[in-house]
Amino acid sequence: MKQATLLVLLSISSTTLACEPGEASVFSCPSNTGPVEVCQAATSVVFRSGDKAVSVPTDKLLWQHDDRAGEAVDDLHFPEAGEVFHVSVTRDRGAAGPKAEVALTKAQKIVAKLTCEAGKTTFDRSLLKATPKPHD
Repeated sequence: MKQATLLVLLSISSTTLACEPGEASVFSCPSNTGPVEVCQAATSVVFRSGDKAVSVPTDKLLWQHDDRAGEAVDDLHFPEAGEVFHVSVTRDRGAAGPKAEVALTKAQKIVAKLTCEAGKTTFDRSLLKATPKPHD
């Protein structure tokens, strides 16, 4: 049932998401339930999927970044009303493009997850105005 909740929140028909005018597309991910996008606005970072949009002030965004041996990992957290949408992007050195997952958590437990289509995910961390923090 909870898995279905994320699928409904994240699914849309064949409509393509697009950042609003004045926003930069930081992350784009096609999946079997529809596109997911993260956009940097003037003072906030916005997570969009289906008819769901969660905006976090840029200075309040929890962005964890690590460069590890052979890969770089970025995690973005978008809290809203007791839920948190997580976007996790991993780039292996030498790989053609990043791999990504999107998850919904409640009470710090993953209740739903989707995987982005291989080879079609984009992520440009240089467009984020937030300050990354190392993983704990």
